[in-house]
Amino acid sequence: MNPWLLLATLITVWLADSAAYFAGKKFGKHKLAPEISPGKTWEGVAGALLAVTVYGLALCHTLHISRWLIAGLWLIVMLSVMGDLFESLLKRQAGVKDSSHLLPGHGGCCFTFTSLYSQIYNFMQDNALVKRQYVTILGATGTIGLNTLDVISQHPERFSVFALTANNNVSGMLTLCQQYLPKYAVMLQESAAQMLGEQLKALGNHTQVLHGDTALCEVSSHFEVDIVMAAIVGAAGLHPAMAAARAGKRVLLANKETLVMAGNLFMQAVEEGGATLLPIDSEHNAIFQVMPQHKRNTLSRMGVKRVLLTASGGPFRNASFNELKAVTREQALNHPNWVMGPKITIDSATMMNKGLEVIEAHWLFNALPSQIDVVVHPQSVIHSMVEYIDGSVLAQLGNPDMRTPIAYGLSYPERLHS
Repeated sequence: MNPWLLLATLITVWLADSAAYFAGKKFGKHKLAPEISPGKTWEGVAGALLAVTVYGLALCHTLHISRWLIAGLWLIVMLSVMGDLFESLLKRQAGVKDSSHLLPGHGGCCFTFTSLYSQIYNFMQDNALVKRQYVTILGATGTIGLNTLDVISQHPERFSVFALTANNNVSGMLTLCQQYLPKYAVMLQESAAQMLGEQLKALGNHTQVLHGDTALCEVSSHFEVDIVMAAIVGAAGLHPAMAAARAGKRVLLANKETLVMAGNLFMQAVEEGGATLLPIDSEHNAIFQVMPQHKRNTLSRMGVKRVLLTASGGPFRNASFNELKAVTREQALNHPNWVMGPKITIDSATMMNKGLEVIEAHWLFNALPSQIDVVVHPQSVIHSMVEYIDGSVLAQLGNPDMRTPIAYGLSYPERLHS
């Protein structure tokens, strides 16, 4: 059963029982079924129907739904009354008495409380009371974007896709729009947006297709959006990431260039907008997880001596200088541990990636250059470490799978299967 429907039914029955008791006590003259349950009256039934009618009108007005809901509530009341009479009949035949004296008007008080508690507990355990979060994915057809969608697919009760964006990968976006049915799809190039829109229309898909940098910023700052995965490669990712930060979103930052190009401006936008910034790079995500607190204090105030970024060394870690002169594009794109997009894979092969990550760490953790070190760790099991002034070193370990930091970012401060 839908958990919201279950909760609404419980509230309706509880409200109807209460109203029936008080209306029957105040106005009750005509017995409903005196041989089975002498305390129940027709006036009590009328009071229950009146109470759920008011409750239904309030729901219809608040949620903008059809007033046919009230008829459904009346049906629940009548089924509840008949069920209560049947229960009373069985009890009389068995010669047992419930605990209605504990709470007048609510026969079987212990049973009622137990069932209500258990249902609400299960309701909360199933995350039904956790607001479903709407996610915009900037760079949906890239490796990070696809991994994010994979994690979201595992938790459909927690997340919905609000918008997907791409540069010009029409076929990839067409497939994703058919699978995830986002409200918006944004292509950076106008021609690609026109082509995607025509193909979606032909398939009967109602996803609205937009284009351009302004549209990227709009779907990143939209009031319905809770989380923005900023995974556009290069400078094109700066403006929408800034828009998300200024709008106070949870920003999952997988775009390195945002901090490299405009670290000070971006961190200022995060602070002023009240955004939550979670790094998705495995190294920075690892540091975030083992830091004592996530405020913009200096490391020394938190008892941190330095942060250590790990590096696999890439495919040419053991190559000589002469061997490096003859490497091919295919060799550079063949990372020994990670599956990544082409740009970051090449940056990893040249170790330029680690230089960018040092800059990122400076802005993310308010770290001085002297407090950031890089350690080559070919196995890519330890993703990064934090050394404290007392000599302790805390590390985050895991398989080299980007779905782990993505799931952490989506669910923070909770944990999700990835």
